[in-house]
Amino acid sequence: DKNLGIAVSQRDWLITKSKEILNDSRSYRKLSVVEATRILDKKCDEMRSLAELAEDCLFEEGTVGAFFRSKITARGEQHKVPQFYGIPKIHKEPVKMRPIIPCHSAVMNPAAKFVSKKLKPIIQSAPTIIHGSKDLAIKLSKLQLRQSSRFYIVTGDVVAFYPNIPLEKCLGIVYELYYEHYWIDRQDFDDPFSVKQQNAFKEALRVGNTQLVTQFLTEFFEQLNGLAMGVADSPDLANLYGWYFERLNKILEDPQIAFYGRYIDDCLSLVYASSEQ
Repeated sequence: DKNLGIAVSQRDWLITKSKEILNDSRSYRKLSVVEATRILDKKCDEMRSLAELAEDCLFEEGTVGAFFRSKITARGEQHKVPQFYGIPKIHKEPVKMRPIIPCHSAVMNPAAKFVSKKLKPIIQSAPTIIHGSKDLAIKLSKLQLRQSSRFYIVTGDVVAFYPNIPLEKCLGIVYELYYEHYWIDRQDFDDPFSVKQQNAFKEALRVGNTQLVTQFLTEFFEQLNGLAMGVADSPDLANLYGWYFERLNKILEDPQIAFYGRYIDDCLSLVYASSEQ
């Protein structure tokens, strides 16, 4: 854990801590088997409709329609439900759990992967987002600090960033950024064919990130809010949600901020100031 060494715990303790997360009624809703099946059946129908829309308007991007169909449950087979688990944060006191819902085989994961691919150029263009240690080193190497000014290194992170992001608001913001990046400067933005492409992305965004069903032991749950670790586009949505407010806040235009960058939920800045206070 955090390079501190191997952590061994009792299975019962892991189960208890995971159940504590799932018992939070603000974030999760317990489902009956019938309810879970109904939602997953609906997801299959939505992915079929999305595939048909993709074949109608996204054929220039290759076999997107077939990709959208690739995880749809075959007739007569059981749905593949993401198996919930928690990763203990051993370095925290008291110990907390990081919830994981691995959606690699889930019916709607191709939609989330498509969204992730479309969002990558927007993330690359966002100046506050750090893309890794090398990217940070390059950005800092180009920094010109005022020689006569005192500055402080300020770090911080957003507590429980993923689960605290309001999902519907986030999806609206991400679509707004998508539209701004791909369509706002095009003359054909309101042509029927263009509108179909926009609707295909919006639908993939919705289907891939809403009504997420997960299973823990024998019980089923629906995630009600926040982003889930384990969905293909969750890092992209979290990054752009943060960038939206950083841009709104005009953090990079503040003359007291020599540098500001964020890697998902970890923030780093250099601030000109006369004292720590």
